Amino acid sequence: AAGAEAAAGVAPGARVTILPVGTSPPDSLRTLASAPLGASMPHLILAIVHDRDLPDPLDDVIGSRSRRHLLLSGGLGVLLAIGLLATIRAAARERELARLQSHFVSTVSHELKTPLTSIRMFAEMLREGVAGGDVARQGRYHEIIVKESQRLGLLIANLLDYAQIERGTRRYSQRREPIGEVTAEAVDTFQRLQDPAAGNEVRLTVSAGSEMATSICDREVLVGAVLNLLSNAAKYGGAGRPIDVTVATRGGDVTVTVRDHGPGIPPAEQSRIFREFYRAPAAYTSGAPGTGLGLALVKRHVEAQGGVVAVASEEGRGAAFTIALPLAQGATP
Repeated sequence: AAGAEAAAGVAPGARVTILPVGTSPPDSLRTLASAPLGASMPHLILAIVHDRDLPDPLDDVIGSRSRRHLLLSGGLGVLLAIGLLATIRAAARERELARLQSHFVSTVSHELKTPLTSIRMFAEMLREGVAGGDVARQGRYHEIIVKESQRLGLLIANLLDYAQIERGTRRYSQRREPIGEVTAEAVDTFQRLQDPAAGNEVRLTVSAGSEMATSICDREVLVGAVLNLLSNAAKYGGAGRPIDVTVATRGGDVTVTVRDHGPGIPPAEQSRIFREFYRAPAAYTSGAPGTGLGLALVKRHVEAQGGVVAVASEEGRGAAFTIALPLAQGATP
């Protein structure tokens, strides 16, 4: 009867809301909506709520849940987009790596074949007596065979080094070494190996106060790293152009800088040249030999000695590669 009387007094346009006993809008609807089904059902009363007096509590509950659902959906959408983008980028990197590795295999095949062809050709010429009794000519043939054998040995050493680094089995024999002396050894080896027709004069300078500078490093590895930089300078600096090598101390480091006087390296390429298998476009257009492993190995080897390698270059003004190693304790600062 009380409910009927209440209903009879409902004004047109009023909204009827059912509330649990002892509660009031709008919080009561949140309680009812979140309660287990039937928990509040035996205690319902009829309430009359005018639109202009209070907002509809049910709208508030639905709106709150809708906002949560929208936020959740939006968050999931962002995560899916990020995941999709990461997958696309990973696939692109895999394709690029596969392309570089494929090119690497063909390049290495060519790099191995070239010295082997020279060795076989001049060995056969000596065997067949092409040089006759000309001792000087025989000596030139022998020299070519020796140089090509050394070139082949360096290439194989680079390949083995890379394989060991990738497997994590590369070991270093580190001891205190005079860096100026190690650099001079690398320069001497390079001059004996380079093609006389190239005519690249190497100018070695040991800065004052750096003559006795030492670092804890693997001598053989450091000689190989400097050789790689010299080889790059000769290939890209241009035949007949000098190569400057400087040993100096800077702060707590001893540095070896190899500078060529070639066309330089574009800024966009400078962050890529230390990647495995990567070769700059200029390497392809110039036809310069190489595997794309030299600079990558220099970086990996130098970092394993606790050092860093960096490049500085301006287009048209050559490039300078610097190896920086920590000075050994007690070394000349």
